[in-house]
Amino acid sequence: MKLNDLVQHISHTGASETDITAITYDSRKACAGSLFVCLVGAWLDGHTYAESAYQNGCRAFLVEHRVDLPADAVQIVTDDTRAALAVIGADFYGNPADELHLIGITGTKGKTTTALLTAAIMTEAGLPCAYIGSNGVDIAGVHEATANTTPESLELHRLFRKMLDAGVRHCVLEVSSQALRHHRVDGVPFEVVAFTNLSEDHIGPGEHPDFEDYKCAKRRLFAEYNARTMVYNADDPYRISCARALKANRSVLASRMPPTITGRIWHSTAARPPSALTLTAYTRAKRPTSRSCPPARSALQMRCAPSHCAARSA
Repeated sequence: MKLNDLVQHISHTGASETDITAITYDSRKACAGSLFVCLVGAWLDGHTYAESAYQNGCRAFLVEHRVDLPADAVQIVTDDTRAALAVIGADFYGNPADELHLIGITGTKGKTTTALLTAAIMTEAGLPCAYIGSNGVDIAGVHEATANTTPESLELHRLFRKMLDAGVRHCVLEVSSQALRHHRVDGVPFEVVAFTNLSEDHIGPGEHPDFEDYKCAKRRLFAEYNARTMVYNADDPYRISCARALKANRSVLASRMPPTITGRIWHSTAARPPSALTLTAYTRAKRPTSRSCPPARSALQMRCAPSHCAARSA
C-alpha cells in the first residue's frame, strides 16, 4: 500500500509514494517497508525510538513533530499519532470492522464475565462469536494472549480481519477506560454497548487523574460511538449519566432483577479439581440445580456451567 494512500484519511503534512508492507509502533519490529508510528504514552515517547527503527531499516515515520533522522527518512507529521493509528490501521487491514456485528462492554467490574457469557450464548445459539478482553482473544476456538484488556487499535483491526478470515461475524469486546481515552476503539462501529457498573478505580499516575476523568472516559462509549442499543445495570447510580449520553433515537434496555445464578470457587476437594467452579441456578419455584466445571479460559469453555444449569432448571 502506498504511504500517500495510507494517510489520506488523516490530517497531516508530508507525502511519499513509498510502499508500506507493515505498520508498527515497536522499534524492534521495524524493518524495510514498515511505517513506524511514534506513539506518546504516559511513561515513554515513541519519538525517542525513531533512530532505532531507522537503524533496523525503516524509512517511513508517522510523527507528531519532526525528529532528527537522515534525509532519506520520510516523516509524515500529524497532531495525534494515536488517533491517526486508529484510522490508518483500519485502512491497512481493509476496514474489517465494517463487516462485523460488534458488542462493546464497559464498567469497573464484571466486563470479563459479561463478555465471556455473551460470546458463549451467541455461539451456542448458532452465531459464532469472538471474544476480546482481559482473558485474551478467542476466535473460532483459537486462543491468543494480549497485553491489554483492549488492544491497541492496530491490533484490534488485525484481529477483526482474522475473524472475517475465520468466518466469524460477531465479536464481544471489553472496552476499558484507557482504550476510550487513548483512541484504541476510535471508529469501531459498535452495534450494542453495555454498562455494568462504575466505582473509583484506575485512578493514579499513568491512568486517570481523578474519578471525574475516569467517569467521562467510560461515558464516551455511549456518547460517541452511535450504537443502536445500550444495555445497562439499572441498579448502578452512574447509569443515568451513561444512558443520557446515548443518541435520542436509540434503544435502551435496563436490567434490574435479583440474580438467579450464584457461584462459588472450590479450591480443592476429592471429587473436584483445584479451583473448580460450581454454579447453582434457581427456578421460580426455588428449586436449585447445580453443575461444576473447571475454570474457563475461553468463551467456548465458559458456556458449560451456566448453559447446563439453565437447561436443567427449565
